[in-house]
Amino acid sequence: MAGLLALAVPGGARAELKVLATIKPIHALAAQVMGATGTPGLLVGGTASPHTFSMKPSDAKKLAGADVVFQVSETIEPFMKKARRMLPKGAMLVTLQHAAGVVSLPQRDGGPFEDHDHGDAKGAQKGHDSSG
Repeated sequence: MAGLLALAVPGGARAELKVLATIKPIHALAAQVMGATGTPGLLVGGTASPHTFSMKPSDAKKLAGADVVFQVSETIEPFMKKARRMLPKGAMLVTLQHAAGVVSLPQRDGGPFEDHDHGDAKGAQKGHDSSG
């Protein structure tokens, strides 16, 4: 991510780079990389889900002013399919799923990710160890 931020400012220009992250984990990473050089903006804040996020005019304004936007993927942030048209000419949209060195892991299942029942009609627990 640091390399991408460095590439976005040609010739070592000192103007503050306007960085925008779609979701909180990416925002936290960008903030750490940027350090004292600036503060990234965040699109999906609060308890909003990136899967069901609906952009407001203030969000469109953030996109229109961005130099660099970081997203995970269009699967995680489907609203970005349309939102990318709001980016100014020359802005960089970085899809971390496609970044060099990123390896996608297989979808998890089983264990805590497996569907299970927390009780039957008699109140017995299913799918859990009853020893503790």
